[in-house]
Amino acid sequence: APETATIAATGVSRVTGTATASSKGGQEDADAGTADGSGRTGVDKQVGAERDHAASLSGSSTTPEAPSAATSQGGLAAAAAVGVALSTASATATILAGGRVEAASLTVTASGEADAVSEASGSADGDASVGIGAGVALTLATTTTTAEIVGSARAGTIAVEATTPGASDLSATATAGAAGGVSIAGAVAIALVDRTTLARVAGAAQTTSGALRIAASSDAAVSATAKPATEGGAVGSGAVGVGAAFALVVLDETARAELADSATATLAGDLVLSAAATTTATSTATMGASGGVGIAPAAAVTISAVEARARVGTGATLTVPGALTASAETEATATATANAAAVTTGSAAVGLALGLAMADHAARTELARSVAGQGAVTFSATTASSVTGSGTASAGGGEEDADADTPDGDGKTGVDKQIAAERDHADGVAGSAAG
Repeated sequence: APETATIAATGVSRVTGTATASSKGGQEDADAGTADGSGRTGVDKQVGAERDHAASLSGSSTTPEAPSAATSQGGLAAAAAVGVALSTASATATILAGGRVEAASLTVTASGEADAVSEASGSADGDASVGIGAGVALTLATTTTTAEIVGSARAGTIAVEATTPGASDLSATATAGAAGGVSIAGAVAIALVDRTTLARVAGAAQTTSGALRIAASSDAAVSATAKPATEGGAVGSGAVGVGAAFALVVLDETARAELADSATATLAGDLVLSAAATTTATSTATMGASGGVGIAPAAAVTISAVEARARVGTGATLTVPGALTASAETEATATATANAAAVTTGSAAVGLALGLAMADHAARTELARSVAGQGAVTFSATTASSVTGSGTASAGGGEEDADADTPDGDGKTGVDKQIAAERDHADGVAGSAAG
């Protein structure tokens, strides 16, 4: 048998979609409201047509659907620029069923780094009576990193390690600006990220002189930013300026280290299972409007679901001559910041700002079989969670919606109704991404 055996997989992926509109901006297609065969309208219809065309040219049947360019108020009918990044990346190192490795030491390792970046700049700076500048940035990223023994291995020491490093750029940035007698500017940035990092022994592992180590670690930073083109946060100089911004981040991050159900481990030393997940998820929506009447709503929504799990699954009694250590650590931050900084020289400035952050952050260690341990047995789980939602309105404040007193399906009215609408929309997007 060789002294050292290494089975390794390393993946590096870069996906970028960038769009910049002309100085005249864009306009709504005449048939934007007519649904296509998949029921898509407006911007979703345009993006879907390009995606379907590209998939047909490539012969691919697995190209993912782009996230919907929609807010809680519905889909966008038009945009001047749309940037889309769709990424599916994987790195897998596996001893397959029926495979066997014997060595003095064995390492099975997988590392996956995947960028997914979308950028859109919609601009209309002419002096026409109506200026439309809307930017839409859509990012969908799915990354899977797996290191696994499904067959069997015998070595002095065995390490099964999966890593998804924090160097990946996962972002959506939309910029909008407009000018004219009536200025309409929108910025929509949506980033949906689903990452799984798995280190697992599902077959048979035998150590003859040292430890069996199973470790999964992930590190992610995800952002969605919707902002105006002008540095001062204002769009439009005519009679009416309308600036709206929507930013949404949905992050689903899992790091899992596992001795699977029915797997066998014959040990000469320690058994170590370690799972760690570190993430930041940030949505930022900033918009402004100027003119005789300035209307500038902004909504930033972040959903962050992060879990680190170390698990010993069901099976025969596990005999550990050394120490058994299982640890899970999660450090996760979710932030949503909305700033509706309407700037106006006229009669009114209305800025509604909603920052909504929702999180499910967890660390878990599990034991599902009996252990006969000769050394220390330690199971530990640690979670550090930070969740922040903030909103800053314009100097003129906000105004009540015309239907604010009309209850929704759950009987909510007013501010409760607005918050529920954003939450339900975000939950729906998250559910669609998971499905």
